[in-house]
Amino acid sequence: MVSEQNNRKKISKHHGIGMVLCAVMTGGMFLSGCGADNWSVQRHLQEGNYANAVSAFEKKGGLATADMQRLFYGCEAYVRVRHFSNAQACIKRLKAELPPGFKPLGAWKPSDAQVQAVVDTWQSTLHLGLGRFDEAARLAVPAVTDLENVGANARNTDHNKYLFMAFETAGVALANQGRDRDAATMAARLERFTLVNDSVIRAKGIALTRIHMARKDFASAHRIITDPTYEKAFSTDFTISNDDLGTSPAVGLGGMGGGMGGGGGFASTKKKFLQQGEEEAWQKVPRLYMMARSALETGNLEEAEKSYDELMDVDNLADFGSIHWMTLYDRGRIALKNGNEKEAISGYSQAMTAIETQRATLKTEADKIGFAGDKQNVYRDLIALHFKRRDLDSALNVVERSKARALVDMLSSRADRKGRQAASPELSSLLEKLDRAEAALEEQTDADDASAVSRKRSAVLSVQKEIARIDPETASLISVTPPDIQELQRQLPADETLIEYYGDGDRWYAFVVTRTSITGVPIDGRGLTGAISDYRAAIQRPDSSYRRHASRLHARLIAPLASQIPAGGSLTVVPHGPLHYLPFAGLLDGTGRFLVDRYAIRVLPSAGVLAFLKPSGSDGRRTMLILGNPDLGNPDLDLPFAEKEARALASTHRDSKLLVRSAASESAFRTLGSHYNHLHVASHGKFDAADPMGSGLYLSEGDGHDGRLTVRELYGLDLNADLVTLSACETGLGKIASGDDVVGLNRGFLYAGASTVVSSLWEVDDLATKEMMLAFYAALATENPRSALRTAQRKVKSKSRLRHPFFWAAFQVTGSVK
Repeated sequence: MVSEQNNRKKISKHHGIGMVLCAVMTGGMFLSGCGADNWSVQRHLQEGNYANAVSAFEKKGGLATADMQRLFYGCEAYVRVRHFSNAQACIKRLKAELPPGFKPLGAWKPSDAQVQAVVDTWQSTLHLGLGRFDEAARLAVPAVTDLENVGANARNTDHNKYLFMAFETAGVALANQGRDRDAATMAARLERFTLVNDSVIRAKGIALTRIHMARKDFASAHRIITDPTYEKAFSTDFTISNDDLGTSPAVGLGGMGGGMGGGGGFASTKKKFLQQGEEEAWQKVPRLYMMARSALETGNLEEAEKSYDELMDVDNLADFGSIHWMTLYDRGRIALKNGNEKEAISGYSQAMTAIETQRATLKTEADKIGFAGDKQNVYRDLIALHFKRRDLDSALNVVERSKARALVDMLSSRADRKGRQAASPELSSLLEKLDRAEAALEEQTDADDASAVSRKRSAVLSVQKEIARIDPETASLISVTPPDIQELQRQLPADETLIEYYGDGDRWYAFVVTRTSITGVPIDGRGLTGAISDYRAAIQRPDSSYRRHASRLHARLIAPLASQIPAGGSLTVVPHGPLHYLPFAGLLDGTGRFLVDRYAIRVLPSAGVLAFLKPSGSDGRRTMLILGNPDLGNPDLDLPFAEKEARALASTHRDSKLLVRSAASESAFRTLGSHYNHLHVASHGKFDAADPMGSGLYLSEGDGHDGRLTVRELYGLDLNADLVTLSACETGLGKIASGDDVVGLNRGFLYAGASTVVSSLWEVDDLATKEMMLAFYAALATENPRSALRTAQRKVKSKSRLRHPFFWAAFQVTGSVK
């Protein structure tokens, strides 16, 4: 330190106060460079003060004015604090402008390939934080090789820091891809390095622990994190960054305490975690969690319980994002292993509440400790405990909350709720304000103390409450409201039975709900996904034998509930997981009757949407907009029977507008859709599993529109339709998100204002669909949509050439039946 001060004095004396510092001796490593601003950013990075590095970078203009050296370290600073948008913009500019022969500050003199490997590692880290594991691995794996393949003498602290970052990112990404052998190989290659510098040893230990946590190799993780060599490195007085230790102080949106007091929960003394204060807690908590989790998973309950209890005594544990809810959940698991179900329920319940109040920060928080805990495990285990204790109201409440959680994750993102802002200027302003508050929350750094964390969390909660006041439906999409099961029952028609399924692996449950009762039945989930896949494969070939598959699925999913379902009524089915792709109408009972012969059936994504379904036919209109066989510019995509279907419907509906071929355009639908209460589209539709919000209907191009009406675009429309009929292919399919909710065209049209949607589960036969639709609309004159579809399906299958479910079972009703 004296040496550094002397150097500064000499430079100042000979070159004046404004002279830049070009040579500094620090920590035994000689750093060179000609730019005080550049050195300031680099120095903060070296010390782990990432927030200060960002501030220093932006103080002199940030991206707009940075030279290459400052840009290089500015990009690293943005990556370290997980400022995704700025990091991506920075890396984009760096890749475009980086000159050959570029050298960063300091003694490390990398080749061009190694500099590119560092930048790729940063970009990979961003992909990892966003859950894009394929992209993360694609960039990080070759970066490891480029950085590893140099002689030992060519390495220094900077080189090893980036090399270990590449190892860590590659290993975690590979593990999350399910490529455990490749991830283990990464860990083995990293473990071969012999190092003596404490800061480098610490970086190596962190990287190894994170890789093994991601692999769920908890024995190896525990071995490393408790190894005396790494323990010494962890405990030195070096500045230990939050990112190095596996997390940033990302927070939740609710003021959860560190303990689990009350309701049979765990007592807490609430003592201050460490005498050194909160800064020490930011450094130690992630490591302590990894120690606790690895001990739990390796069967060392005594050590695990001690470590978790120490974590529970952290006053601001709620400010540690994923670590908070995972600690609560794991403490509940320990209670269950000790035979205390009430304490386990308390732990799981508080973990669930923490998840639902933390929303936006969980994904990025989880990626930083390598092991992304599966939030659905909390719901699954809590449901199982409630079911075991026959507390069916509570079990069903958690089932609905698990589905609402996924809906929030999918629909509350900024890009997918933009259409809602058009509803009112006040709502638009609040949503923009929420975007800013959430951005501030997501971009927390180690500079944020507890009061800053609390202010940011309170800001988000305040805006959410204001949105709930002016628009409860939008509020339901950006926060989880625990459902009222009794109110759900009151919303069911008198002759209605609701069957809600929930399952994971071999454990499945069916809840049978009427206005006056709730019963629960365990379901055999062994091989269920495969059985549904086999049935779908058979049913989509009109010459195939499907009866055995249909009968077996009925015996598994419907027969155990038969005594709880009143005869002759109507069914509402709320599927889960692979059941979303199952045509329930086509299941066969033991007498050879299809389920559609016994019940009129509708499907809902969750029971909770009942509260938001508006009744159909409220204004007495019977106007219809019909779009058929749009011109898609390819004769192979023409649907002649769809056009005949459209023309036949128009001839029987006086107050209708018919648009075919080039007139059946996306532009026309957008312009006219809100003026009709029945919308009928006879065209191609496509489900995009990679981008479910990009799934859509194919219409004609023109007037500035590409002809593909996507789910994402539907959220920006304002329809007033009693009924939307999608006489198209794959319109009923959707993406099953983590937590189960399906995002697809059905949800898009309900969100846009439709009361009821009729859609299909596979590529339907053009001629059979024409007959189905004509029969459906004929029945609709006297029946509600669900009953009318049942009538049409039974009429079509009564024809011997159309008896096979391929021709009629694809269609289903979603939404209101009032």
